[in-house]
Amino acid sequence: MLALLTAALLSPQADTTALRVYSYWRDPDVTNVVALVSIPLADLSYGDDDGSSRVARYEISLRVRDDAENVLLDESWGNRVRVGMGDIPASSRAVENVSFDLRPGTYTVAFEVTDSISGQVSVLEREIEASADRPLMGSVMLAHSIEPATEGEPVPAGALVRNGYVISPDVEGRTNAEGATIRLYTEVYPPESASEEDAATVQVVLTPESNPQAAQVAPPIRKRYPAGGGLEIVNMPLDGIEPGAYRVALSVAFEDTSMVAENRLVVEPPTTAVSPTGTPAQRLFAGLNEAQLDSLWERSQLISVSRERRHYEGLSADGKRNFLEDFWARRDPIAGGANEAYQEFRERVEYANAEFDFAGNAGEGWSTARGRVWILRGAPFERIQRRTRPDPLDDDRARAAEHYYEIWRYAGGRNDIFIFFDQTGWQNFHQVFSTDPEEVTQPGWEGLFPREDLRFLEDVVGVRADNASRARARDF
Repeated sequence: MLALLTAALLSPQADTTALRVYSYWRDPDVTNVVALVSIPLADLSYGDDDGSSRVARYEISLRVRDDAENVLLDESWGNRVRVGMGDIPASSRAVENVSFDLRPGTYTVAFEVTDSISGQVSVLEREIEASADRPLMGSVMLAHSIEPATEGEPVPAGALVRNGYVISPDVEGRTNAEGATIRLYTEVYPPESASEEDAATVQVVLTPESNPQAAQVAPPIRKRYPAGGGLEIVNMPLDGIEPGAYRVALSVAFEDTSMVAENRLVVEPPTTAVSPTGTPAQRLFAGLNEAQLDSLWERSQLISVSRERRHYEGLSADGKRNFLEDFWARRDPIAGGANEAYQEFRERVEYANAEFDFAGNAGEGWSTARGRVWILRGAPFERIQRRTRPDPLDDDRARAAEHYYEIWRYAGGRNDIFIFFDQTGWQNFHQVFSTDPEEVTQPGWEGLFPREDLRFLEDVVGVRADNASRARARDF
């Protein structure tokens, strides 16, 4: 998903920035923390972008302190959001997430969210107790969707990848009565006394806050978990549920011990759906023929998922047009008016075509390695363009020649780094390394770089080459 669209509609209806912290266990005594910050778009200040849309920017800083006030983690990053000229619904929010590990102890997690235009600062703090004792269960996270991760597919804005699943968190805990579903994610760590044959009893209880006597108890299930811990994912439809506030309790019970975790869920009255396609005159792609639709889809596939790609094949021209209207309507951060998601996508494609074309590939910059990452993630926080420093003693001709390469840094989340290398000398850059585990890293990529460039990548950029590559560099 486009990095700009961290403003994806992830539920809510609150008027303040929210912080949620979730904790999970890692043997032998590590607590893995996932922190989510949810920012109401209506609270941000906007500047006029092009007469049809507005842009807001914000900066986030994160500090983790121990009980002696030592700063253990200090990170910052920025993002921007583009919206139309109309009113911004209260349900539109930007969601940022970050993950880090803690040893046993007491810590303070502090976020500052700064509106870059108004200068207004929101401060959010949470104290965390990282225990040395193995829990029975990690935090329970409410989610809008929990889907198996597919290699090579982009992660939707505001979502996180955990243990092979893409989770779009429901930070505010709100759902619509029409098609309501409870989706929960947690991790279960069987007690050391449990054998591999011992099963736990897992159950969900939904209790109306206005009438606790009317609790709805789901049928219990029996489940075995690996000794080192396993996932518990709940996907339970709530057909016919009445609007209101509920307590959602997930209990996991072994023979000698049990644990219950609760979340609050607000079920809102059904709303009248607004057709994403509108009248023919309002539709984005009404004037495109089938060849143009296919060309658009070829580019749009960069932000699609596998089920969407399978669905497009075999459609008629009108079917493709309707599919693309729906495809982009679902990615519009604010329904109604201009589709900011599609507008941002077009601008990124145009920039990629202008910036990343190479000989014999005119107009196809979007399909290059750099163009793809630019379209998916937007402009990097830092873009370093360099030439290799060949060593005359290097007997590898390819490495002894001069080559161009680029390092792109992205702020936020994992603070990912990408390295692109032009091996041919024709500005045809290939992606050879990324810190994102879902992205391509070329095996043996270090062998492309002479000694001085490996040192630069290690000392300045922070990318570590493997031991064999470092040994080779020292041998020159």
